[in-house]
Amino acid sequence: MKKSKVLYEGDPGLALITGAAGGIGSSFAEKLAGEGFDLILVDMRENALLEIAEKIKKEKGIKVETIVANLSIKEDILAVERRIKQLKNLTMLINNAGFGIKDGYLATTPIEKQLEMINVHNIAPTRFIVAALPNMMENNRGDIINVSSLLARIPLMGNALYCATKSYLVKLTETLHLEIYDTKLRVQVLLPGFVRTGFHEAMGDDMSTGEWDKYPWMDPEEVVEESIDGLLKGKVICLPGKKTRHFWWKIRLVPRKLRYKMSIKQSKKSMESVKKG
Repeated sequence: MKKSKVLYEGDPGLALITGAAGGIGSSFAEKLAGEGFDLILVDMRENALLEIAEKIKKEKGIKVETIVANLSIKEDILAVERRIKQLKNLTMLINNAGFGIKDGYLATTPIEKQLEMINVHNIAPTRFIVAALPNMMENNRGDIINVSSLLARIPLMGNALYCATKSYLVKLTETLHLEIYDTKLRVQVLLPGFVRTGFHEAMGDDMSTGEWDKYPWMDPEEVVEESIDGLLKGKVICLPGKKTRHFWWKIRLVPRKLRYKMSIKQSKKSMESVKKG
């Protein structure tokens, strides 16, 4: 495997990854383990988490700690936060944990579910960043990657809170970048589009329909490679995939009022398709 410049001189240190039991999170874990990082993997899916941890330890020969935590729950957020504060050699923090809500309309989605999403997408990453920064700044080395979404840029019916919470990560990261301008720390917000992770299946979407084939799909490993490469090049905002970037630029050129109409039309079409199915 080609050595990545993300490695520091000598011991690369320790990486903590949330949402590490699959998809983009486990791909980050595999990538960083292959480059010598010890890992702390955080996820609520205990069996899958232990499986990926054992696999990485066996194949890469590095130390892997697991923390089973549901980041929609305050107590679990605080437990991970306490662990981060104990880490003197944390050089990579990846806030990747996230989830979607099927038909997550603000008026009909239980407020408890909406607050859980805010906890996972906003409260947990914020607390973890604040917990990690003092030691990173003292050591003058460290990377923070916040995994957002292309939907941080595109309002989509039934996803108001998802779009909003992911947008928060963009502004948080950009402003943090300004605050650490005189250090060697690096930050990035990653905006993946359509990625084969099981995310949509987990929400109950039927991926067997041809409706999804028109979108520019990527594998999680491709997303991770672009993220790390972008971090090394100083890209604070990373939108991975040429086709995804082209998709976004086409949408961006559409006047905002027309974009709203297109979103409404697409949502109605999707709902009609579900009813027929």
